[in-house]
Amino acid sequence: MGWPEVARRGLAGLLTAVVIITACGSSEPGSRAEVTMDRVPSVAWEACGPIECALLSVPVDHGDPEGATLDLIVRRRPATVDRLGVLVVHVGGPGATARPAVEHADVLLGGAADRFDVVGLDSRGTQASWGPTSGTEPFDCLVDVAALLDGATRCDGPEDGTVLAGRFSTLDTIDDLDLLRRALGEDRIALLGWSYGGTVVAGHADRYPDRVVAVVADAPAHPGVPWSEQLAARFRTMHDRYGDALGDRDLRATTSGDGAWLEPAILDAAVEVSLYDPARWPVLRAAVDGRDRDAILVLANQRLGRQKGGHDDGGMEAQIAVRCSDLTGAEVRRVLDLRPDERSAGIGTAVESICGSLGEPPRPLSSVAWFAEPPGDQIPGLVIGAIGDPASPFDMVERLAVDTGWRLHAVDGSRHTSVGSDPGATTAAVAHLVEAFAHQVGS
Repeated sequence: MGWPEVARRGLAGLLTAVVIITACGSSEPGSRAEVTMDRVPSVAWEACGPIECALLSVPVDHGDPEGATLDLIVRRRPATVDRLGVLVVHVGGPGATARPAVEHADVLLGGAADRFDVVGLDSRGTQASWGPTSGTEPFDCLVDVAALLDGATRCDGPEDGTVLAGRFSTLDTIDDLDLLRRALGEDRIALLGWSYGGTVVAGHADRYPDRVVAVVADAPAHPGVPWSEQLAARFRTMHDRYGDALGDRDLRATTSGDGAWLEPAILDAAVEVSLYDPARWPVLRAAVDGRDRDAILVLANQRLGRQKGGHDDGGMEAQIAVRCSDLTGAEVRRVLDLRPDERSAGIGTAVESICGSLGEPPRPLSSVAWFAEPPGDQIPGLVIGAIGDPASPFDMVERLAVDTGWRLHAVDGSRHTSVGSDPGATTAAVAHLVEAFAHQVGS
């Protein structure tokens, strides 16, 4: 099978798999968190090309800190001049590895990156492409697509046979980040997150406000707004961007009738990933106009995480795991009641449709009263959003800024995420982080 063909198989699996990744459990008592481990975790750094990496041991269940553990990959680019402190980056996904952001922090953030220890955590759900020393995949078990299609509920990870039911939640990742802070020996850290990573760092500041120097959340979702409401806003914005990207083209002819040359699921994935970045719009238009099926499949694979040689980067599986750990059954049902425009909704509610057949997760996002005490009262924060972003609708980004009490930086564009790509947003983010550390030193 040629590598573009993997997309068809992958999305079919996504739409049909029954994934046992949730379990019943208790709710959170409030919006502030306490460290659950008495022991201080440690990391042993080793050289990994131009950067350093290590493994961080975290409990599968933060309510049982002495129980089974997971080893998460941590990467570090140490400061080289006038060190300010630690900047922890979360690149989102869910399921994206932090390696490129850490390794190329100077490209993303400019020379100011040299003043930070830039640290990235491959959070639970990420399928690492390599290990610290051996080239193995020490955290490759969480949601393997072949295992999912076989109905597997276990994995062969650091704790062989450990059931990881529902343990991919955003709340778990937030707690993992504080264990990382402790392992680094830092009283306080700065946080920069893109997309889902922006959601994580905003949530972390709310749960651990006295351990954060500053926050930059780029294109985040709002952890306290029902997912059905955020997804409805996303579908509306995607509808607007569809017209910008494709004009009056009727793509139904590509998937139905005598002249059909594409499967609907492949087209949906290609359209969704293209709407996220205006640079892909002419590529999509040319592929549709030229009936270039291979080009459409390449775009679809970018959404599904399928790479050359059939390698699966685990991103789609991680999204399933995190989403189904974050949403209650009632929230899933509200999502499935949405009726978006099928032409522009991409893969729509395919991920949530998998969650619908599962039990209640132990730590859903709705179990916390988010931002009951706005973190902006203690922590300088910057929320960044592009006005036309279809993945993180601007009204939701703006709402997060209001609820947190943080400053809002609006970008006049449609690209999903801006720090590292938009000069104005990047300058604002870097200045915000540097000033926060300078204020901490001066106070």
